[in-house]
Amino acid sequence: MRHKYHFLAGLLAFSTVFVIAVAMWVPFSKPSPDSLLQAQEWVSSGRISETFTPIAYPLVIAPAYRVGGIHGIIALQAILHIALVAMCFFFLLQLGISTRAAAFGSLPVALHPDLLASITRSWDVALSTFLLVLLVLLFLRVQCARERLSVSVTAGVVFATALFCRPNYLLIAVALLYALSSDEKPQYDPMSRSFVTKKRTVRAGIYAFVVFTISGFSAYILLGTVGHGSPFFPRNGSYNLFAGNNPYAASAFLANFNGEFSINAAYRACHPELSFSAPSPDFRDPSLNNFYRRSSIDYALHHPVAEVKLFGIKLFTFFRPDIRIHHERFAVNAVKCFLAMPVIIFLILLALPGRAPLDHVDRLLLIVYAAYIVPFLLTNSDPRFRIPLDVLFLLHSVRLLVFRGKVASQTYHVDGSRICDEEVLATFSSGMLL
Repeated sequence: MRHKYHFLAGLLAFSTVFVIAVAMWVPFSKPSPDSLLQAQEWVSSGRISETFTPIAYPLVIAPAYRVGGIHGIIALQAILHIALVAMCFFFLLQLGISTRAAAFGSLPVALHPDLLASITRSWDVALSTFLLVLLVLLFLRVQCARERLSVSVTAGVVFATALFCRPNYLLIAVALLYALSSDEKPQYDPMSRSFVTKKRTVRAGIYAFVVFTISGFSAYILLGTVGHGSPFFPRNGSYNLFAGNNPYAASAFLANFNGEFSINAAYRACHPELSFSAPSPDFRDPSLNNFYRRSSIDYALHHPVAEVKLFGIKLFTFFRPDIRIHHERFAVNAVKCFLAMPVIIFLILLALPGRAPLDHVDRLLLIVYAAYIVPFLLTNSDPRFRIPLDVLFLLHSVRLLVFRGKVASQTYHVDGSRICDEEVLATFSSGMLL
């Protein structure tokens, strides 16, 4: 136990050096300026009036802003980064990795440029990444824990917080259903000196899911009340649906990495009565939601081939390097290309022969990946939405790599033993012949 925490302490000390350097030398930026304005609104009035977008991130940074202003936000996000690194360490331990491998396997997350840059940025990437890793860790605990009540309650609260941060996390609840239904392999019980199989009964799985649902629903209502004054669900779903499903979406994804840039042209194409010089409406107006839904569905139904192509373009946008500014230095672009590699590394390790057989843990993670990606294929896509998933790809790749080494080592020992036995038999046969 002490050995484990020695590795964790060294990992966090190493991470802290880079966290302090970023916090001190990287200037604060506002990729999502609305988040900071909403945090300031909560500090001044005790509520955030806007319900168009999720407000978990501004609600989290608001107390830090009240205490220390921008420096308070930076300090909070520095702590969040260190907590994420620690979470990755325990995540790898949960995946069956040794303490040493877990410490070294967490280093790519500790040094991830986008996550380090999030320390001095006003956007939700660090928070959404932390919540996703924590949520999947809890699902893994539900899958293997003997007593699941407390884990289910905690998972429900974390799930509600993640949903309050990014509504597309809703579909990840499917992974919990798999976690509750998957059986464990037989384990040896030293007391009875026999193998015992701990199977999940249907009743126990339903009970755990009900506990998860009640705790999650209660936490979501509480968060809405604290942040907005009353429970709500973000109203940007139809907006994002239209952004990713219109005649101009493909060109917007390819040129600007986001379908939102197509909304103005697509809206004007549906309203030819608007002159070119006429001001654009407020595209966040709730009265446009019916138009967004109807137009998106009509486009998908009447242009099925184009819609299928859009799925491919959205998938490409999601996984492509986030190179938006053409005049950036070559080194910056090279780093961004390197940051798009986790999925490629993961797929290579998954496809190469000689890997360990996939178990229930691998399958749970694969379900999480699919559930995370699907909403972006149906609505809007952007490379920055990939960052939380990249962390899971990196951690899963460490598991595949370590288990591949174990399989190779076992194969070597088995082959070596077989060769030795054959040599012994050959020698014995020669002796008999003589």
